[in-house]
Amino acid sequence: MRFLKPTITIKRLMSMLMITDRVDFGQGGLVIDDDEVLDKDLTLMQCGIEDMAVLKVLKIEKRPSQGHFPKQVTVLDSANGRKVSIPNTSLFTTVAAIRNKSLSMLNSTNSLTLQIVYKGRVLDGKTPITDLALEPDDVLQLVYDGPITFEVKNIADNPSPYTAIASLRRTDSIDVLKDHLYELFKIPVSDQKLWINARPVPDDHLILDNLNLSEQKKLVVGSKTHSPILCKTSNGDMPLFVSFNDKVGSLRSVLRHHKRVDFSTHDLVYNGVVLSDDSRTLGSYGVDAKHPVCAEKKQASEPVQSPAQGPVQEPVEQQTAQEEASLTISIRNLMGEYREYKVKPSMGVNDLKIAIEARENVAVGFQRLMRQNVEIKEGTLKDCGIVDGDKVVVVRRLKARESESRPSPEGSSSPSKRPRIE
Repeated sequence: MRFLKPTITIKRLMSMLMITDRVDFGQGGLVIDDDEVLDKDLTLMQCGIEDMAVLKVLKIEKRPSQGHFPKQVTVLDSANGRKVSIPNTSLFTTVAAIRNKSLSMLNSTNSLTLQIVYKGRVLDGKTPITDLALEPDDVLQLVYDGPITFEVKNIADNPSPYTAIASLRRTDSIDVLKDHLYELFKIPVSDQKLWINARPVPDDHLILDNLNLSEQKKLVVGSKTHSPILCKTSNGDMPLFVSFNDKVGSLRSVLRHHKRVDFSTHDLVYNGVVLSDDSRTLGSYGVDAKHPVCAEKKQASEPVQSPAQGPVQEPVEQQTAQEEASLTISIRNLMGEYREYKVKPSMGVNDLKIAIEARENVAVGFQRLMRQNVEIKEGTLKDCGIVDGDKVVVVRRLKARESESRPSPEGSSSPSKRPRIE
């Protein structure tokens, strides 16, 4: 405790502390009521200290050492991309001093609307430069603090307007933007995801001025379940924002409307898998941004024929009835991919296995066919309850069944259930 006159200056007090207590003010500063005293010519009375009791709030706050403080501060003018370096920056230089010096070096006259921004926030002019804990490569931004109006496209699944006009300031942070988007679209802030030109907007240390929004670079907001995908058609490519919960049928409708895709002659294909079930979600097929969704022409599918019967020529009037009775089933192979098969209800289970062997390269004896977690072993597909649109899973046996193995090309003495092809 010291007895001091109210008229003593801060500079005099610092000199006394340097002599009596060996305080190194190259690494510290005097702080009164959490505000650093930058003007050393002020008296204790001018700082609000009038009696002995108040002196208790006067303290010495340790600062980063001079070795970790950059010798110069770099300021970027966001309007024209120019950079200036302010040398010999002291520990007690304020943000306002940095701003004024940079304006002078840039010959800028529009000083009232320019602010210093660091890591997505506008800095108070009274803030000492040491409070920022700058690294040598850090850059301060000189940003025009004017209004900005832009269009936001809403792709989230809610009843709010599809597009809206947002009006904020250029120095507003991403957090302020998300709060404003909640007011516009009622999308919870924690569930919001932002894109510009199908690229996600990072949340950290950005202000609206950094986004460079324009007619060509529009902001899109959705939920975290959304993802941008690329749809390839014969009429051109189309980037879309979709949700993993969207139905295949809704994507088919969009492409039919915007790209005139005729799905009577085209299939939706993702990574080699045909998206055939309109009631299934895109997420159930594993659709994401890694691969495009393509509208490909349907290949002429030949009905899978029983080897025992071979091709049968029928009258034209009977072929129509036969086509109506044919079934389309999806078979998941060992790679997890679904493939469509055209089959007849009267087709035998073993004949289906032979067809699977020819297409999926899995020997008949190693196959187990599962439908609704129940193995189908014998009889016809109709007997096993197979209907149009059913899904059958191929599971590999660890050991082949001899009774279901196909005969070798040289012939075998073991009996085979496969009928001879006429």
